[in-house]
Amino acid sequence: MTAEEHLAIARQFRDLAHDLLRRDQTIAAVEMLWGAANRIILAINLRYAIIPADRPLRRNTVVRHLDAKYQNLPTFQQGLSAAGRLHGYFYNSNLPSERLAAFIRDAGAFIAALFNLPETRAISSA
Repeated sequence: MTAEEHLAIARQFRDLAHDLLRRDQTIAAVEMLWGAANRIILAINLRYAIIPADRPLRRNTVVRHLDAKYQNLPTFQQGLSAAGRLHGYFYNSNLPSERLAAFIRDAGAFIAALFNLPETRAISSA
């Protein structure tokens, strides 16, 4: 799968998540947010080889690389953590509503920030 294909899927997941949230289908929506974050990270790594292709993908390593490069943006580590907590919520439904809302907000901001990176825009225009 190409970086462009991963990015297209990320957009579909993000848009579906927003639609599901509007329809109060939170559990499905949070998994789509996780999927969107994951696919953007895959696309960026595939295009820029932050982690070589012969090694397992470590999302945290890619995100730490981006966080170090763009220190003026929201904390990427916090966004990845929020997306990961949402992924766990999909399986366990174990968060109080105020924490869930905060993780949805943080993951959404993280995804938006990733889509706005020059690296991601370069994939989109390729």
